[in-house]
Parts: sequence; structure tokens; C-alpha cells
Amino acid sequence: MFQYGRAVVAKTGLKGYVQPIYRSIVPLLVRDRLARERVNPYSDLENMHNVIFVHIPKNAGNGVAKSLFEMTPKGHNYLSQYLSADPEKYASSFKFAFSRNVWSRFYSAYAYLKNGGFGVYDQEFFEKYLRRYSAFEDFVHALEDDALAAKIMSWTHFVPQSKFILVNGMNDLDFLGSVENLSEGVEIIQERLGLPKRNITRVNSSGGDDYRRMYDSKSVDIVARLYAEDAKLLGSVFEN
Repeated sequence: MFQYGRAVVAKTGLKGYVQPIYRSIVPLLVRDRLARERVNPYSDLENMHNVIFVHIPKNAGNGVAKSLFEMTPKGHNYLSQYLSADPEKYASSFKFAFSRNVWSRFYSAYAYLKNGGFGVYDQEFFEKYLRRYSAFEDFVHALEDDALAAKIMSWTHFVPQSKFILVNGMNDLDFLGSVENLSEGVEIIQERLGLPKRNITRVNSSGGDDYRRMYDSKSVDIVARLYAEDAKLLGSVFEN
């Protein structure tokens, strides 16, 4: 029904009128969630190579896809979404992802969105939730407010990595590499899939500063509390 409604709006030329009304009525976080839930996670990349690449935001995903397949990944979908969309294809696919140190990824996501992100939703998120903070530490300290923290952590770039990876509480990936050992991980996948060796391409790199310099002790503890499941799953620690 929803898709039918979209088609009618497009054909009748009402899109320019409906979209502003939709944006004014439906909260940003709800619009973003609905947009992500409607998408078919399987793209040409998955279909052509019989893989499932769980592209976790700010974990070098664009560079990994370029290096492995010379393709651009489609969106940021949870592993569970692939299972729901096509269980048979899910079962036969090589499933992989790359993780990142919790504190490093969090700062990188902040820096990326502060610099404009990608698309109008990221810009709207910046205006609504980030612009007010003059410094990274101020932003993190504000997340002591549980209601605000829940909103921030629902945004794609701040969603915990465990939510992307786990299915019914279990890691169902065939391979989980890390940004910290990116070259090694890419080489393992190249060998596993019989792909040609290519140099790793860096795309959409942000937060290039040493993340450890961006945190005070209070900020370290706040992020540790918010991403406790990630830190346990991935073995992340804040390295002094």
C-alpha cells in the first residue's frame, strides 16, 4: 500500500507538495527508520558475488567494497534484515563485516556529521542534534541524558555495531574483520572468494585526528556505558 501511494504521488506530480508536508509532520528519526526498513538489503553487490556485506557506518565500508568488488555498497543494513528479506539467499551467502574500536568510531561519526554527512537527512540531523555543541566533549557529556542518548544512538552512524552484526543475540557472520587490521582482513576475504588483489581505497574518511586526544575521562566513561555491548563483543578498550 505504501509503495502504491508513492507511485500515485510521483505520477500525479504531487511529490513537490507532499514531501514538505511529510517532513513537517513526521519526526526526522521516524522518517529515517521508515526509509531504512522499507529497503531491500540485497543489492547488485550481494547478488553478483553471493555475499552479504554488512556495511557498518564509519568502518571503512566504501573502501572495502571498492577494494574487493570495485563496487559501492548500498546503504547500511542489519544482518537480520538480510535474513528476513530472503532466508534462502542468506543461508547460501558468505557473510562478513568490519568492526572498529568503539571510541574511534563514535568520534569519527561525530566528525563526519559535523562536516555535513551525506544527504539532507544527515544535514537535518546535524541541525537538530549537533549544531548546538561547540565541542565534542560537550556533545558526549550531554548524552548523560538517557532520552537524548536513545535518540542519538538510533541514528545510523551511532547505532551500536552489535545491532548490525547480531541475529537473535548471536554472531552469524562467516568473517568479522576490523578497521584496525584492515589490510589483513581484506586479504583474507580476497583469498576466500578468489578475488584479485587490489590496494585498499579510502573513501569518506573522517575524524582523522587521534581519537584518544578528543576524550576527557568523563567522555570515555559515557561512551563505555552507552556501547558496553559493543565493547564486550568486539574487545574494544580505550587505549591511553
